[in-house]
Amino acid sequence: VSQSRYLAQLFTFNIQPLNTEEIQNRRKKGEIARDIPPQVLPRYEGESSKQLEINVPSGQTQIFTILVSLIVDQYGKFQELSIIDSNVPEKDKSAYKQELQQLFGKEKFVGGYNNDGSRPEKSYLYIRVTITPMEAPTNSTKKSP
Repeated sequence: VSQSRYLAQLFTFNIQPLNTEEIQNRRKKGEIARDIPPQVLPRYEGESSKQLEINVPSGQTQIFTILVSLIVDQYGKFQELSIIDSNVPEKDKSAYKQELQQLFGKEKFVGGYNNDGSRPEKSYLYIRVTITPMEAPTNSTKKSP
């Protein structure tokens, strides 16, 4: 892992799950997986706004939004996260992914289920995360990912 210049920056993350209609539209466009979702999608039960300090390769000064895919098991336990947004530079993706995985790893979810009561082993929850820089980037002494 190289010690390239990472900038520590405080961000507010606003978390908004996508609704069924938007998920269907994005599936049709090929933007997200064409899996067969449960009839009742998994649900995020955490706070809709969080503040995190992140070390990112490029300092951010503008508000931006990313789309993430979470895998939630039948018991509502977070399993995995992917950033499925092509607008995020590759060099920044790993920094955001690492922090978001830690964030969602501590959060509560309800697993997806079908009307007959069956629960798929895993289901996808798609979330729009609006990221707002709260301060200018500063050089960090924290180890980079």
